[in-house]
Amino acid sequence: MKTIISTILLSLGFLNLNAQIYAQPGASGTGMSPDSPIDLQSALDMASQGVSSAIWLTEGVYTNTPYVLDMTASDLEYVTITGSFNPDYTDLSYDPLSTAIDAGFGARALDIIATNTLSTQLGIEINDLTIRNGITNDENGAGIRADGGDPDTDGTLLSLNVTNVHFYDNVCSGSGSGGALWTNANPSFWDCAFDGNEGSNGGALFIANQGDGTQNGGGIYSCTFSNNLNFGNQGSTLWTNRYDFDITNSNFYGMDGGASSGNGSCIWGNTGSYLKIYTCRFEGIRINYWGSAVQNWDSDIDIVNCLFKDNKSGINNGYGSYAYYHNNGPDRDINIAQCTFVGNEGQNNVAWGAVQYRGNGADQLTVVNSLFWDNGNTPVVAEFGSASMSNCVTEFNPSGFSSTLDLVTTDPGLVNGYQFDETSVCVDAADELLNYIEDFSGLGRDVDGSPRNLSFQEPLTLDIGAYEFNAPPTGIGLVVFFPLEEGHSVP
Repeated sequence: MKTIISTILLSLGFLNLNAQIYAQPGASGTGMSPDSPIDLQSALDMASQGVSSAIWLTEGVYTNTPYVLDMTASDLEYVTITGSFNPDYTDLSYDPLSTAIDAGFGARALDIIATNTLSTQLGIEINDLTIRNGITNDENGAGIRADGGDPDTDGTLLSLNVTNVHFYDNVCSGSGSGGALWTNANPSFWDCAFDGNEGSNGGALFIANQGDGTQNGGGIYSCTFSNNLNFGNQGSTLWTNRYDFDITNSNFYGMDGGASSGNGSCIWGNTGSYLKIYTCRFEGIRINYWGSAVQNWDSDIDIVNCLFKDNKSGINNGYGSYAYYHNNGPDRDINIAQCTFVGNEGQNNVAWGAVQYRGNGADQLTVVNSLFWDNGNTPVVAEFGSASMSNCVTEFNPSGFSSTLDLVTTDPGLVNGYQFDETSVCVDAADELLNYIEDFSGLGRDVDGSPRNLSFQEPLTLDIGAYEFNAPPTGIGLVVFFPLEEGHSVP
């Protein structure tokens, strides 16, 4: 048994932790050995006493919510919470559905309080479990709230790493935001699923800067989002103002049955943010206003290698599967490269379905190596600011662009909605990206997971758009996830 546990520790990176705490639903032991587990709240209380700890949860349902990890006046440096262990803690299944913190729509599921701590840095890691049925009224974070306060005054620099966690049916009612999770930490999400979460802003995630806004970074990696909605202003899935925030290899879907996801764009980048959205899929999203899939406001953004398919904005008013708006502040750069926009609609089902750009002054929109088809007439529109489009396949020429070069209006011969065969004008037609994109991480495969040639050796063999023709289209998805719970589905 010692060998097995040591292997698990190595795989989870727990060797620097000082205390092992064993938890089980309803247990009342000491928590210090596998044969004497303790209940989850007692385990969190033990961890908050200043010793970096790993809390191991056996499979089962934990219902005594809200669970609270309160690190006030603590010098704690790191806590991990990991589910899916078998009853004697000798093995774990890595199945997030096997271990659930279930609030039963009576409270928040988990509250992490890292204000007024004695630590300058604190790391929280959550792995291999499900957070479900949390609810708050006029408070943020129905599933999880992770508050690091202001690190310059009363808080700590909080890092939050979430891996293989499923968030289901967590609801912030009233003015609360971040249905699944609200945080001002530096967060990273890996292989997570978010379904059926609601909030005023950020139906699934609300991710803010700490303190003076200089704590940046973090990201979303290989996650899937579906059936999330907002009823306030922005972000049916994600609201963030973080700078240098990655969103990579992830899938975003709308509501089952084609219902509206609410007022705000699926992803909303607020003032001062810089989002890098690489190799993602946005499909079947409906919203009431502008930018059905992505919108950023007075901020920078790179959107690369992404598929925008069958999204609709402007149920009440608005345009664009992607939208940008400049209100005030410095000039911004908006880069769209190697993307495919197909079957998107704006207001009245006819116009501005793909991109709506409202820049100002020296704002710069650059669109390169992208495919626009069946997005209504005038699918790409620049109202103000500077905009250029080059080396794209587009059904209709863009409107309001100051520079266009090498635009092809030949039918690309799409199959399966967004793919094509070897006869398409998109094949081997991409220009090099080096002038537009500095970071090529995540671009070695297309939106279906097929390899792409990024060597840029002559002759160029990179296709236009988010899809790369290598073999007969298979429609294989980008990421494989655990089956969703009963009542939840992903298109």
